Amino acid sequence: MNRPLVLLVDDEMEWVELAKEVLSSKGIQLVDVQNLRDAQSFVDAEPVDFLLLNFELLAGWEELHPTLNNERMGKVMILSNVHSLSLALEAFRRGVDYEDKPFGKDGLKELADRLLVYDAGSPRGVLPDPLETPIGVLIVEDRPEWQKVLSGALAGMPEMQITLVSNYSDAMSALNTRKFHIVVSDSRLLDEDSSNIDGFVLLKTIHESGSDVAVIMTTGFATVELAREAMLKYGAFDFFPKTPASGQFELVRFRESVRTAGRRIRNPRRHL
Repeated sequence: MNRPLVLLVDDEMEWVELAKEVLSSKGIQLVDVQNLRDAQSFVDAEPVDFLLLNFELLAGWEELHPTLNNERMGKVMILSNVHSLSLALEAFRRGVDYEDKPFGKDGLKELADRLLVYDAGSPRGVLPDPLETPIGVLIVEDRPEWQKVLSGALAGMPEMQITLVSNYSDAMSALNTRKFHIVVSDSRLLDEDSSNIDGFVLLKTIHESGSDVAVIMTTGFATVELAREAMLKYGAFDFFPKTPASGQFELVRFRESVRTAGRRIRNPRRHL
């Protein structure tokens, strides 16, 4: 079996040498460069399986676009010196993985193990033309105040036909009764039950059915791990944390995400 080739973009040379030592011991070939321009030049000459990129070296996400569009580039993972859920979500929205930068051997071994069994997503590509027909939106949310927030955020968008349900059973019944293009679901559909993951089960069910429904997840219990699993493993279109105490929510971005999801739908969904 060929050893996976990892291209590391980082300028902290002491850490780079440690990463080389640990990843090589796991059977991974590692080549390092100190900026994205050199990384792109390397990939033009030789394809790589993975790109690990210290986000501190990027001027902005736009700088990464040519890299993501390079067919010789394998999977891409952003490394961050500081834990950041918001940065992780920006990465996942682009089909790019995220990891806190591991500073010790144990953390680097865990990173190597992830690379060896890697199963993340890919960039989303070009948006298709908008739908000419109304867009069916199913909002699955157990809390009435959040039903108002989510449906209210889509007010003034007449192309969106909104249906509200509060639990997994009613959501499945709705999906099997009529056509929906977009599902917006909370991950926990019974807030007083900390073990409830019905919204996540709904996402998994839609993903495994092969349906073309775009699922946007919301949660008051956001973590990088939950966002990664939702977006990169089960194909959620987007993921929005909400703060239960204050009700803070990215309303403008949520509206745009729903509108963009509608533009991405090419064909009517089939029933689950």
